[in-house]
Amino acid sequence: MGGATNKNLREAVKEGAFRQDLYFRLNVIQISIPPLRERLDDILPLARFFIDHYNHKFKRSIEGVSDAARSCCCLTTGRATCANCAMRSNGP
Repeated sequence: MGGATNKNLREAVKEGAFRQDLYFRLNVIQISIPPLRERLDDILPLARFFIDHYNHKFKRSIEGVSDAARSCCCLTTGRATCANCAMRSNGP
């Protein structure tokens, strides 16, 4: 069984907000994965993976990520400073 959370369960156990017995059953192996905003080099490979996956699944032929998207400041600085990136980070 696997589980994921962005909460600190150890602190939640101390505060009584999470059951201690369940915490110890789930906490056999911890794998810490930094958020994607800290792994900018992973964005394009992930985009390629999902493009290929959904091309196959839905019989499409999307070729990839555009040069404009690839050179977007979000992918190079990690901050939403350009208009398109700011719009995406704030929702539709």
